[in-house]
Amino acid sequence: MKDKIQWQAMPSIQQVNNRQCHLYRLRIQEGDSRVAECLQVLDPQEKARADRASNQVERLRLILARGMLRQLLAKYLNQTAKSIRFFYNYKGKPQVSAPIMFNLSHAHDTILFAFAEEGALVGVDVEYAHRSHNLLRIANRYFSEEEYSYLVHLPPGEIETCFYHIWTQKEAF
Repeated sequence: MKDKIQWQAMPSIQQVNNRQCHLYRLRIQEGDSRVAECLQVLDPQEKARADRASNQVERLRLILARGMLRQLLAKYLNQTAKSIRFFYNYKGKPQVSAPIMFNLSHAHDTILFAFAEEGALVGVDVEYAHRSHNLLRIANRYFSEEEYSYLVHLPPGEIETCFYHIWTQKEAF
């Protein structure tokens, strides 16, 4: 699917407030020069997780996702990236003891980050659209009856777009 959002270069980071949500997109490229910098700010558990990745592409994605998350949070919180300490909620999502909420998602060559003020619910999801998946079978298993019924009654050319629209909303939270 083609981007419908006009992404701009990252401006200087300002605090999130007044129901704002800041979104950042990072494209992963082979030989990305940010990998070494990101690796330096990861804690031992994050490095171990990256080392357990199933392949080199996934390893780089994990290093960049967590390293850039730390760097962005450091700018918001006026701390060093290495000093950021995470704890995990009941769903395993990382959080910090600071007045900011965040979420991230990564797939294929894209990482998305979302930041909002404390107390806001924020979620983001990115998916790599696989034409080979049986989307209706997946929808039948994971979507509500109403969502599934809506999907199966769409013209065939609209099913994929609608499926990923619903799926990413579910995954974001």
